[in-house]
Amino acid sequence: MTELAIVKRYCSIEDIECEKLIPFKGLWTYFFAYPGTAKWRDFTSILTQELAKRGFYGERWEDSVTNDLLFSKVCEGIYSHDFLVAEVTDPNPNVMLEVGYALAVGRQPILLKNINQKGWSRTLLTTLESCLYETRDDVYAYISNLLATERRIPEDPDRRLPFLENMGIFEDLEIPGTVYHVKPKLSTDWISKVDRTLNKSYFKLSTMDPSDSISDEFYPQAREIQRSSLVVASLVSSKTRDWQQHNSNVALLIGFAIGLGKRVLVLQDKPLTPFLDLGTVARPIDTESHAEDVVKAWLEVQTRLSVSQKVDSQRRTQAIEEIDHIRKVYLGHPDALQDNRLFDYFVPTKEFNDAVEGRRSIFIGRRGSGKSANFQAVQEHLRDRQDILTVSIAPDDFELEKISEFLGQSYQLASQELVFRNVWHYILLSEILKTLAEKTDRLFQSPDDITQDNLRHYYDNNQDLFNLDFGTRVTAVLKNAALLQASASEGRSDVDEQAELKSLRDSAVARRLKDFAAQEGIVYYVVADDLDKNWRPTSQQSIDLLIGLIMEADRLQRFFDGHLKVVMFLKEDIYDVLVRFDDDLSKRNFLRMEWTKSNLKHLVAERLANAADQVNKNDDSTWSVVFPNNVDGLQASEYILTRALPRPRDVLDFCQKSIDEAQRNGHSTVTERDILDGERFFSEGVFWSISTEFRGLYPGLEEVLFEFAGAAERMAWGDFEQLSAKVIRQQQGTMM
Repeated sequence: MTELAIVKRYCSIEDIECEKLIPFKGLWTYFFAYPGTAKWRDFTSILTQELAKRGFYGERWEDSVTNDLLFSKVCEGIYSHDFLVAEVTDPNPNVMLEVGYALAVGRQPILLKNINQKGWSRTLLTTLESCLYETRDDVYAYISNLLATERRIPEDPDRRLPFLENMGIFEDLEIPGTVYHVKPKLSTDWISKVDRTLNKSYFKLSTMDPSDSISDEFYPQAREIQRSSLVVASLVSSKTRDWQQHNSNVALLIGFAIGLGKRVLVLQDKPLTPFLDLGTVARPIDTESHAEDVVKAWLEVQTRLSVSQKVDSQRRTQAIEEIDHIRKVYLGHPDALQDNRLFDYFVPTKEFNDAVEGRRSIFIGRRGSGKSANFQAVQEHLRDRQDILTVSIAPDDFELEKISEFLGQSYQLASQELVFRNVWHYILLSEILKTLAEKTDRLFQSPDDITQDNLRHYYDNNQDLFNLDFGTRVTAVLKNAALLQASASEGRSDVDEQAELKSLRDSAVARRLKDFAAQEGIVYYVVADDLDKNWRPTSQQSIDLLIGLIMEADRLQRFFDGHLKVVMFLKEDIYDVLVRFDDDLSKRNFLRMEWTKSNLKHLVAERLANAADQVNKNDDSTWSVVFPNNVDGLQASEYILTRALPRPRDVLDFCQKSIDEAQRNGHSTVTERDILDGERFFSEGVFWSISTEFRGLYPGLEEVLFEFAGAAERMAWGDFEQLSAKVIRQQQGTMM
C-alpha cells in the first residue's frame, strides 16, 4: 500500500491541471461530511469519539478544514481517508457534492439516515447502500459489521470503487465534443433556455428528462457524465419550493463530475443557495438571457480546447486494455432523443413504414412504446430525399403551456375552435417557411420566379419573428394585432378578437407554399412529437390546443392536395382524453402503436449484437450469448417478455437491469440469479413510472398500487377480484 495518494487530474474548481501528493492516512479511516448546523455538529462530535473507541478513526470536515471552507481542502480530506461517512438525513447540497466526489475518486461512502425524521426525495441515493438508524448504537453496529466483512476495496489510494466498475460506468471512453446537462426534477424556463443554447452549440448535447423515472437512478447519469467531455449543471434558487432536495440531487452529480476531472459549469439561479465555494465553476444568473450569455461564453472557451481533448481521448483509447464481453453491453439511452446510437439498431415496424409513407397521420402509444424513436427515425429516413422537406416540431418544456395560458386569458370571447385552429395554421405554415428558408437553398435557385420571390420577401420582412421559437412567435403576432386593434376602437369585443386571430391566417402564404411545392415537385413533411409536455388533462385550454392542431392539420393536408403530410405522435392516455371532446377524432387516420413478442425479441437482439460489434443473424443465438438458457423453467427471452409490458422501454429496462446485476457481480454472462435480482429493481421502476404516467388521469393511482404491496406475485382471478374490491372500498372511504 502506498503512503501517498497521487492526485493528477484536471480540477474544475481552480481551472488547472492538478498534481498533488496527499498523505494517505490509511485503511479503516474516514472523513465525516454533514450539514453545518448545531444539531449535526453535536451529533457527529459524539459519534466520532465513540467510533474512535471502537478502532474506527476519522476526522470531521470542521476539524480539518477550519474556517478555510474551500472545496479543494475538502477534496484533500476525502482523498486522504479510506471512507467518507456522510449524514444525509436532511437534504444538503454540500454533503451530496462530497458524496459524489468520493464515489468518483474511489472512497466508499457510508450514508447515515435517521429513519425517525421526515425523509426527502433522495432519488439518486436509492441505488446506494445506506445505514438506517434510530440511535447512535445502530450506527456503531452497522459500521462494525461493515468492517468485519471481507474487504472489497483495493488497498491502493489511487483506485476506483469495484461496484462502480462492475456497473460499467468507467468502460466507455470520453467522447470529445459532447456536453451533458444535469437538471433538477423541477424544470424552469431558464433551464429550458440553457438546453436550447447547448443544443445549438458545437457540442453534442446529452441530458435526462427530469420527468422520466430513469433520471432518478445514479448509474445511468454517472455513465453519461463519464462519456461526456463537458458537464453543465443547473441549480434552482433558494426561493423555489423544496430547493434543498432539487439541488442536493444535482449536487451529487456535480461532485461526481468534478471527481472525474470533467470541465464543469454550474449555473445558480438567484437568490443563491448556500453552497460550498466552487471557484470559477459556479456562475450566478439573473434571467434567461443572462443564462444563455454565460453558457455561450463558456462554450466558446471549451470549443478552443476541444481539439486537445480529442488528442487526449485517443491516447486513453490506446491505453485501455481488453475487457470482458458482458462489461461492454449497454442497450442504449432510455430516451430515444438522447440515444446517439439509435440508428445503429433501430428496428422498423409497421408504424414506422406507415409514417414514412404518409399512410397515417396520428400515432398513439403508451409511454416508452417508441414514439420518440420513430419520430427520430422518420426524420433520419427522409432527410436526404430531394422530393421531401422535413419539418420537425418538438416543443420545449413549457412552450405549449405558455401558448394555452396566453390564449385562455386573451381570447375568452372568441370561439375556441377559431382560436386554436388559427394559431396552428400560423405555426405550421411559418415552421414550413422557416425550414424552407434556413435549411435549403430552394428559395435562391430561381430569383426571377414570382412565387419564390414573394416567399423570400415575406420571410425577410419577418426575420425577427422567425428567429423566435414558435410559441413566442405566435404570441408576438397576436400582441401586435391587439395593439393595432386597440388604436382603432375603444373597448374590446368578440369581433375585435376574431379580427386579431384572422391576422394569423394569411391565405396568400398558404397558396404560395402550395404552388411552390407543386412546381418544385416536393412534399412538406411535418413530424411532431413531445406534444404532451406539461399537458394537463383537466385544462380545457390544453385539450382545445391539441384538438385544434389535429383539425387544422387535417384541413391543411386537404388544401395542399398531396403536397403536405403531417405525422404526429401522441400518448395513449392523452388521446383517450381528447376523444371525449371530439366525436370525430376516433374516425381520423390514426394507428395505435403495438408491439409483439417477436418484434420485441428482435429489437433486444439487434441491440445486443450492436453492443458486441456483431451482426445479428439469429435472435435466439444472439440472446444466448448474453443470457442463460432458462429462468424459472422458461427460456430467458420468454421469461423477460412475459413479465414486462409489451413496449420497448420496459423490455430494454428489464434486460439492462439484469445486465447491470451481472456487471455488478463480476459475471462473464448474465445468470439466472442476475435476472431475478434485476427483476426486483425493474419492478420498482415500473411502479413509479406507471404512477407518474397516469397521475394526471388518476390522481390516487399511487395509493391504489401501494395497497397491493405484500400480495402474492401470482394469484387466481378470484383472489385478484377480492383484493381489488377491498382496495376500492378503502379508497372510497378515504375520499368520503
